[in-house]
Amino acid sequence: MINSANLDLRATPFQAGYIRNPNAPTADLSLSKRLNFTDRYNAQIRLEAFNVTNTAVRNGANTNPTSNQFGYINVSQSNIPRQVQLGFKFNF
Repeated sequence: MINSANLDLRATPFQAGYIRNPNAPTADLSLSKRLNFTDRYNAQIRLEAFNVTNTAVRNGANTNPTSNQFGYINVSQSNIPRQVQLGFKFNF
């Protein structure tokens, strides 16, 4: 026997922000250089950049039909902005 109380679609909220969410690809970049001083001593210089193109991924639209901002896309960024880091390692 099927319990029809669990199949009631009205119990599920209408808000479904995962349906139409804007998306954009992000690119990461890494450059490294190894410097050999002797057989025993060497160094590594490393530059890493995350979200190199600085592409903003916006939040999805407001999907609550009773809200006065229905369909409004918030201007906040849901991914990280461009970040660059520099590293140095010396091996002995």
